[in-house]
Amino acid sequence: MKKYLIPVLIAFAGVSAANAQDSTVVLPSTFQVRLSYESHALQSGRDFDVTQFLMSPSVFYNHRSGVYAGASALYLSESDPAVSQVNFSLGCGRTLTDNWYASMGYSYSLYPEGAESPLPHAISAGLSFTRGKISGSMNYDFLFGAEKAHQLTPGVSAYFEKGLKKSCFSFSPGVSATFGTANVPLSRFSEPLFQRGTGVLWENRDQFLMAKFPRRAAEDRNVFGLMSVQAFLPLQYAVNRLSLELSLNLVQPVELKNEGYEKLEPSIYLGAAVQYRI
Repeated sequence: MKKYLIPVLIAFAGVSAANAQDSTVVLPSTFQVRLSYESHALQSGRDFDVTQFLMSPSVFYNHRSGVYAGASALYLSESDPAVSQVNFSLGCGRTLTDNWYASMGYSYSLYPEGAESPLPHAISAGLSFTRGKISGSMNYDFLFGAEKAHQLTPGVSAYFEKGLKKSCFSFSPGVSATFGTANVPLSRFSEPLFQRGTGVLWENRDQFLMAKFPRRAAEDRNVFGLMSVQAFLPLQYAVNRLSLELSLNLVQPVELKNEGYEKLEPSIYLGAAVQYRI
């Protein structure tokens, strides 16, 4: 998923995967409206040294055939402009067997003047496996435009549910890791925000790093590696077509060899969402 993306695609695909336990069952088409909030906006454990919260309204349609489409916007509290992107996504997800689910999608982001990104396009692929209450997943994103970036996210989670008379509570703790290239955060944050937080022009970052670390090998300037490890503890309450979610998230960033322009620290933040399904 691309950004918040990467995001809207696999996040919703993951919901479908969790519910599609039987490959002989044809799920109904659904239309969803969602508003989500994060108290600390991060991408791959990075914030470019600018602490801010985010909000993201989105709409998403999932056809019973497995084809899905969606649109979302991203509001960042300390960015200028605050509405930093609008994302459109299209893809398809299919249950392969009783336990396996796969999805592929494409997303494109529009950026306002002053918040452009070199990574407006994303092709995403996901594969998940569910047995009982345990699920594992592997998501890959290829981001491209003026630059190219790669992101790989393996994860594992559990699912527990407590049904009530007309509603239910669910709890799905999990852990994941993010592997990628140093420019992946530009899928969410703009180059001007990078300059504002780090004091370095994005296009001059190589010269900055070589001057700061003169013994660093040239081959270390463009690497793919572990960027962060995260744990999430989401609690959800659903009644009829409405669902509410509150999540505690813990992120430990890991510095790549070609980074060093921002201070990476562990973060604990809250997430919340309200969703209505038609």
